[in-house]
Amino acid sequence: MALFDIGSQYCLFNGSLALGIGISLLEGKPIVLSSLGGQVQGYLHRINVEIQGFRFAVDAVFSLNPIRRELLGRHSLFEQVTWGLRESQQEIYFSPKP
Repeated sequence: MALFDIGSQYCLFNGSLALGIGISLLEGKPIVLSSLGGQVQGYLHRINVEIQGFRFAVDAVFSLNPIRRELLGRHSLFEQVTWGLRESQQEIYFSPKP
């Protein structure tokens, strides 16, 4: 589970999840992300994420330290999906681009 966050540049996941999905954390590209909560150090990897049965190849950062929540960010994901928000209904719509 991850939160959809239009303010996040990258998808962000706890580094502790990397090994469980077959990723060697330290083999990724080192990266530092900045947020309101401070900086997050991690490693950038290309992974597949699944949203409502559709799979997307995205660039994701796996953190070196624990984070409070996993996030779905804009980079590489938004190029593959059309998003819509209906705030009054608290709904998010998406449609994979052909």
